[in-house]
Amino acid sequence: MRKAVALAHLALKDLREGTTVQASDFRRVPVSNHLGDGLWHDGIDHVFRPVRLVASLTAALFRPGEHKTVELLGIAVLLSRQRDGAA
Repeated sequence: MRKAVALAHLALKDLREGTTVQASDFRRVPVSNHLGDGLWHDGIDHVFRPVRLVASLTAALFRPGEHKTVELLGIAVLLSRQRDGAA
């Protein structure tokens, strides 16, 4: 907790003075750490799939019984408005 408070104080100091803390050296990260199907799929599975996503506005399915398909995260999704007009 103390470390977090100290970092917050440093951030506020930099904000007031219009400065920023510079690292003394560069950190090199291989490009391969950010590429590859495994990383992509892990990100999709852990970040996007557990939450609700907006697939379309209700106005895009204006008439009762209307439907359309969209692709979300590589998955084809069928959207439809019910025959009674409910979304």
